[in-house]
Amino acid sequence: MTKLYIAAVVPLFNKRRYVVEAVESMLQQTRAADEIVIVDDGSTDGSGDLVAKRYGHDSRIRLIRQANRGPGAARNVGIKATRSPLLAFLDADDKWLPEKLERQGAFMEQNPSCMMSFTSSIGYNERTDETWYTPLLQNIQKDRFIRKEYFPQRSYIATNSVMICREALDRVGLFDESLWTSQDADLWLRIMLQFGFEYIPERLVWVRRGYPQSIKTMERRRRGNDRYFAKHRYTFGRGGRGQAIWRAGYSSVLRGNAIWYFQQRMGRKAMGHLLKAVWLWPFFDPTWVVKSALEFLLGSDTYDRAVRTARKLTGHPRQPAEPRSSDVD
Repeated sequence: MTKLYIAAVVPLFNKRRYVVEAVESMLQQTRAADEIVIVDDGSTDGSGDLVAKRYGHDSRIRLIRQANRGPGAARNVGIKATRSPLLAFLDADDKWLPEKLERQGAFMEQNPSCMMSFTSSIGYNERTDETWYTPLLQNIQKDRFIRKEYFPQRSYIATNSVMICREALDRVGLFDESLWTSQDADLWLRIMLQFGFEYIPERLVWVRRGYPQSIKTMERRRRGNDRYFAKHRYTFGRGGRGQAIWRAGYSSVLRGNAIWYFQQRMGRKAMGHLLKAVWLWPFFDPTWVVKSALEFLLGSDTYDRAVRTARKLTGHPRQPAEPRSSDVD
């Protein structure tokens, strides 16, 4: 078995509070990355300066600076700056668990026909101080997984858990820089539709969610998601089956948007996204949307008191927050 070099690529934008923790998780791997490239994508909070000061003399780490162009463009710059045949990705506010590269790298080396692998993850919601775990999937049927689970939900594959072969990028291309968000989901989908991929049933990454998003950031995310679904309008075919897959996926994202707008007290926008979601695909569990609508109508404090009272009366413990497709970059 040939041991392959591994490159780690980290896009960095205004994550000064978290980036050292992310870098340390890479340096503490039981199998070291052969290349680490951090691309400072025009940070304004001193993130790049902190990396330069702390790791500037570490020959394992290369820092590249550029004007702000988005995470897809930053990852592409990092990919082009490396030569290793295997590529792994880490967002600057997340972490790898210590055996991530060792386990996944060995798997890719033992399965040379596999162009992409991913793992499950442990997540932390910073807003609610809750931890959640993505499921350990069993007996994946790949075609069904892509069409019925991954595309509609986009919550099973954390970018930090993915390892790909550079060879695959020579065929499908790099991250689509026109997509400010969902550029990772777009690339994984293109790879999975053309090549073999495998799931490693271990939780080897830690992801952070729940920090506040500005309206500007959310609007940028919304436009990126709209472009993503416009791009893949006919990926699964123009017939009824293909359009059902597309409608279910787009509806899921629109519901996530509606939840966020409800939470921001923007009821008109929330209802617009919700009505479009229902029109596209009315066959969904409305639980999350109903909860967010009630919070909007009652106000956060009243809603929280009502939930706590209901839990006491029913004896139900506080439940960990579950990831949604809108939480995935």
